[in-house]
Parts: sequence; C-alpha cells; structure tokens
Amino acid sequence: MPDLIDLAQRAIEHPAAALLHEERCLAQRGLPELCTACFDACPMEAVSFDLLDAAGTHGVLGMPEPARPRIDAEACTSCGSCVAACPTGALGAMGALSDDALLDAVRHAARAVCLRSARERTASNGSTDIDQGEQEGSSLSKPGAPHVTFVCERDAEGVDGASIVLPCLAWIDEALLVHAVAEGAQLVVLSACACTTCPQRHAVRELPRTAQRARRIADLWKLDGTIELIDERTDADARSGTDGGMSRRGLLSRARATIVDAATSAAALQAEAIVGKAGEADSAEPDRRRWQLLDDLHAVGLPDGADTVPRVLAPRASIDFERCSGCAHCALFCPTGALRKSRKGPGGTTVLEFDAARCRDCGACVEVCRYGALVCDESLTVDELFAFDPCELVIPKRRVLPERRILPE
Repeated sequence: MPDLIDLAQRAIEHPAAALLHEERCLAQRGLPELCTACFDACPMEAVSFDLLDAAGTHGVLGMPEPARPRIDAEACTSCGSCVAACPTGALGAMGALSDDALLDAVRHAARAVCLRSARERTASNGSTDIDQGEQEGSSLSKPGAPHVTFVCERDAEGVDGASIVLPCLAWIDEALLVHAVAEGAQLVVLSACACTTCPQRHAVRELPRTAQRARRIADLWKLDGTIELIDERTDADARSGTDGGMSRRGLLSRARATIVDAATSAAALQAEAIVGKAGEADSAEPDRRRWQLLDDLHAVGLPDGADTVPRVLAPRASIDFERCSGCAHCALFCPTGALRKSRKGPGGTTVLEFDAARCRDCGACVEVCRYGALVCDESLTVDELFAFDPCELVIPKRRVLPERRILPE
C-alpha cells in the first residue's frame, strides 16, 4: 500500500481533472446510450465508462445499471476537453482551472490591457484624465486596441500581450470569450499555432465552432470586440503586446499550495483515479460559466426583445399536445431542472415549467420522448430568455396512445 508521501507525489503529478455532479450526468441518470460526450472528446483515451453492477441489470426491471465516467489520472493531460464537451455541465473543473479561476484570469487580463491602452491613449493625447480614456476605450482602433490572448503551454514561450496560458485551448468555451469582450477586450485571440503538431489536437476540433458561436452572440449584442482564431505564428506575432499574463504555474500554485494539502486530498480519495462526487469535495456550482455569460449579456444591455437568441444560449421547448402521452418523462430526465413538473391542470392535465435560462440544450428531453412530441429549436427570443420566468407547457392526462395500446388476443 502506498504511503502518504507516495499519495502526495501522485496527487501533485496527476491532479484530479474534474469532479462529477452525478445528478447532472446523463449516464449516471440511467441514459448512457444518450451521452458519451466526455469519452468521445478525450484525445488520450483517459475517460471510460464502468457499470456499477457487473450483472448490469436492475433486477426484475432488466434495465442497465447506471454507468459513471472514470478518469485515468495518469493518462489524463488536463486538456479540459471532457469538461467543455459535457452538454449538461456535469463535470466541474477543480482548483486552479476551476470556472471561477478562469473567469478571474480573463477579467484581470482584460482590465489590465484596457488600463494600459487608456494610459497610452492619454499619454499620446497629452491628457491626464485616465478614467475618461478608459471610458473611451471602445473607440480605440486596431491594432493597438486592448487585446487578450488565449494560448496553450506548448505555444506560450515568447507570447506577449495579456496572455492566459492554459494546458490546452479545449478549456475555452463561449462564456470565456464573451466575458473577455464584455470586460473591455476589443480583440480576443485564440492562438492555435501549436495545435497542428500536438498529439492531442483532437481535443480542439470544436474550437472553430466555439469561436463562431461566440461571434454570433457578440454580433447580436453589438459588442465592440473581435474574436479571432489564428494558427500561424506570423499572425500571432503581429498581434503581440507588452503586458504579461497569467501562466499555468501561477494558476496551479493555488491548487498545489502544500504537500500536506495534496496528501490529505489524495488520501481522502484513496488514490483512485475516479471522477468523484460533487459532495465529496469543495466544488463550484454547476453552470458557473453559463450564469456569468448571462450576467455579462444583461449588464452590457439587451438587444431588441424580439430578436432570436443563438441556440447555444438556449432553445425553445414546445410540446405537441396531440402526440404527447402525458408520461412527463421529459421532465423526469431533465438533468438541470430546466423542464420540471409544476402542478396539476384542469381535466387531469399536467402543467410543466420550462426555464430557458437553466436549459443546456443537452437533448435528453427530446430523446426520451418515444412519441416525438417534444421539440427544441432555435426560436427563443431575448425577452423570453431574460424574463427569468418559466413558461408553462400543458401535457394531457396520462394515456396510452393507439400505437402503444396492447390489444386483447
């Protein structure tokens, strides 16, 4: 059995990548056939699914035992692809790469370059009013405008400007990009110069689509910022600045403060490379980035209320009353509580509530409906999303539809 020092060394060399919020995980909720996103996204084959019961059944029900994702800590490179890929936010990053830590890093970097640009502007204009320069920062022209660069460790050497160094760019999602723009960055650069030769380049295959979705959000809100994905060193050099950024060493220093903390944590987890329960360790709330994204968009001012929001923010859910059997399985299996039972309606109907702000568009509700009665599409309006008031969906009294009715022999 390894001693405490061995456990500490293992924890330092292979820190746990994420904690699992079991109530959010579709596989853990008995729907492993609907979602293997973390397994599919991992470029190092570090994620696997294991059945809790070797027999694989729930006794007389004959249903598969819920599976749970497991992470091989020694194979994991902390690329973050599993965390970003999870459609329900079930995987929560830990410590120095937690949502709060990354959001803080983005905020500090954006504010630093805005302040520097304001000082440069006032110096060139002979003005001493720095605050006025900060307020007019949105009028700065590019190049020279405040810019933030996201870069991976392999490509970090020699990168200037406000740089946020990550183990891999797969950690990035729309919320981080929009957050940088909302905090004043007029140019957000995703430096993917090293990705083409990286052994885990599979992890960032969604990065172009992530950047495009963030641009759609920024365009609708008319944010004064540009999001660019570059994969050539010459492009990166042309955008370099002078202000230093936060390195991974700085990020990880808080997570690995002492060998005693590492040993204690490792002993508590019994040195297992398992994605733990959210309740077993200090973990941020799910959807931390999502709520920050909605806060940012609300703070900068809402566009026309009738405008349709990009589906990445939230879809519209609707139910065909004639095709619905009234089983309410869609609400039962919703992992985020976006779709839930509210109350009984007249005539034995059931009233469901759909809270768009909580919806991650994971598709569980659509997939579990055997009649195809529930549809999610991109038609939700700005007013509906930011009303933060659930809409009501009425489903019929529980019934067996003709195509499912068991006929007598």
